[in-house]
Amino acid sequence: MSVTKRLVSAVAAAALMASMALTGCAGGGNAPTAGGDAGTGGSGGAATELVEFDATSDALAALQAGNVEAVVFDEPVAIEQVGTTYTDAEIVEVIPTGEQYGFAVAKENPELNAAVNQALVDLKADGSFDTLFEKWFPGVSIPALTPSADAPVAPTPAADLHLVTPGVLTVGSDCDYPPFIAMEGETPVGFEYELMQEVGAKLGLEVVYLSPQNFSSIVASVAAATKMDIGVSSFTINDERLELVDFCIPYFDSNQAVVALKSKGYTSAEDLRGKKVASQSGTTGSDWVRENLM
Repeated sequence: MSVTKRLVSAVAAAALMASMALTGCAGGGNAPTAGGDAGTGGSGGAATELVEFDATSDALAALQAGNVEAVVFDEPVAIEQVGTTYTDAEIVEVIPTGEQYGFAVAKENPELNAAVNQALVDLKADGSFDTLFEKWFPGVSIPALTPSADAPVAPTPAADLHLVTPGVLTVGSDCDYPPFIAMEGETPVGFEYELMQEVGAKLGLEVVYLSPQNFSSIVASVAAATKMDIGVSSFTINDERLELVDFCIPYFDSNQAVVALKSKGYTSAEDLRGKKVASQSGTTGSDWVRENLM
C-alpha cells in the first residue's frame, strides 16, 4: 500500500473509531432499480423512493450527478469514500446497527467452515490478524475473533476439503468496497483480500478470485457450491442470509452511514424522508432504508 493510501487509511480509521465511540456491513452495471413500495415521508408527506444499484460506486456516482439525495451503506466504507474519492460528500449520520461481517460458506460444506474458522483462530493466536487489522484500520478496536459455542472449529487437511477445484480456494467477491476489497488494475487489494490470502496459506490452499461478481448474487452462488467455495464481500451476518449459507467467525464490527453532498446541508437521516435515497442492491443498507425511511 502506498504512503498516501496508508495516510488516508489512518485518517479514515481514526474517524471510524471516533464515530463508533459516539454511536455505541462489484458487480458492473449502473442501471438503478426502484426498490420496494414507496412509503410516506411522515404524515401526508411525499413518498420516499429507494433507488438500488448493482454497486455502491454507482450509487455514489448518482449522488454526485444529482440523481439521488443520499446513499446509505456501511460506515467504514463511507469514511474511506468521503475521505478520498467523494470529498464533496459527507456523512450526515451514523446509524448504530451493530453489524458483524463474516465469510460465507455453503451449508453443505461444514468442513470448510471449520477449517476457515481454525485458520482465523490461528491467525489471531500468532498475531497475524492483529497486524493486518492495524495496517488497514489503525486505532480501531480489534475484534476478539472468539468462536461461539456452536461455531465449528477444526483443523482439516487440504486434501479432505470439498472444493470446486481441488487444492484451490475459489473466492467470489464484488471487489468494489474499499478499504475491504477493491480492484487496482487487474489485482484485488484491501483488508479482506489480504486476510483471505493469510487464511489460504494456513489451509495450504491457493486462493483464486473469480472476476468481480454482482454482490446480490454471491450468497446464492456460494450456496450452490458449483462456482465458488466462499464469499468475501463484507457480508453482514443476518438471519436472511443464514437461511442460505453459514458464516465463519465474525471478523469486523460495523454500522450504517448516510452520505449526502455537503452542499445540501442535511443534518440527519430524517431529512431524507420523501426524497430519493440510494443503496447497493441486496445490502443491509437497502434493508435499513425500507425499514426506517419508507
